[in-house]
Amino acid sequence: MKFEFTAQPLDTISCEAVVVFPETDGFAVVDKALKGLLTEVVRGDNFKGKVGEMLSVHTQKNIPASKVFILGLGSKKERNLYELRRALAMFATKTQRKLFSRALS
Repeated sequence: MKFEFTAQPLDTISCEAVVVFPETDGFAVVDKALKGLLTEVVRGDNFKGKVGEMLSVHTQKNIPASKVFILGLGSKKERNLYELRRALAMFATKTQRKLFSRALS
């Protein structure tokens, strides 16, 4: 599993998955490219945006990335570098478990 940080627009990156955070410019860019799908999924799944809370959305090839992960960072007043690191660590742990369990099946 390889992670990269980039300033490239998220709706133009050809990769397996991109990670976006609610209420950010990246979320808005990808949501617009997917014609509001991210907003619809967040509302429909009752996503609260708590630190480490995660949803995955298949892009149906509407953007080059195959999947979008929406990762919660907590409330705006809670957001800081510590919470970002915590959310990313939780994300990495969850995705590694999924990949490992698939490899065993």
